[in-house]
Amino acid sequence: MKFIKRQIEILFASILYFTRIPLPHIFQYKPEIVNRAIIYFPVIGLLIALMSGYLIIGLDAILPYNIAVILTMVFNVMITGALHNDGLADVADGFGGGWKKEQILTIMKDSHIGAYGTIALILFFITEYATIISIPVYSIILLFMFAHVVSRTMSALTVFVGKYARINDSTSRAADVAKPMKLSSFLFALIPLVAILVPYIKLLWIPTISVVVVWFLLFIYFKRRIGGYTGDCLGTIQQITYLTSLITIVAIWQ
Repeated sequence: MKFIKRQIEILFASILYFTRIPLPHIFQYKPEIVNRAIIYFPVIGLLIALMSGYLIIGLDAILPYNIAVILTMVFNVMITGALHNDGLADVADGFGGGWKKEQILTIMKDSHIGAYGTIALILFFITEYATIISIPVYSIILLFMFAHVVSRTMSALTVFVGKYARINDSTSRAADVAKPMKLSSFLFALIPLVAILVPYIKLLWIPTISVVVVWFLLFIYFKRRIGGYTGDCLGTIQQITYLTSLITIVAIWQ
């Protein structure tokens, strides 16, 4: 019973940290709970995928599909608080405008968005729209589930094998979740992805490989430039691997 209560607390911490989903005010902030929230990151992806999938199906019944796609994209930004989009923009600004590690980390910490970040977000949303609108509505829930879960699993994998680049920065928002991850915790985080892949492996094995390859390239790039990852890097990995999965699926179907 104590174990179940603990897991519910961690799940609530993950929902509160990674989304804007309202929850009853019964959760109290505890660093030892928040720093384990990453294990439920793929579960959060599954939750967002289901909400987005059923939303787009419902909207498609009363609106043109392209409008349904745009409104669903807006919903995704709102439900996540643009957390991962912000990470993508910060990484684009930091790595685009900085040369040394200290410069990159300083730029990424700046709350203002620059030209690189603006361009990155524009290109991301254009690509997301173009890929989603190419997916038949009857397949959208499954493919959303895969894309949202596998991309967040890659972020969890980064925490598991990587090193946090802002070790001495106690003000970093990601410091609470960027703690060393045990093998048992990572295997637990893998469960949602495995549950999706097992019945649909013939359809999804190529997108999975492409996602892992892109993740590896990003991981190596971040490691060489700043010695590890930051919270913004985790958001960028989620965004880029999310797009990679959708693009690969569309390419296969075409």
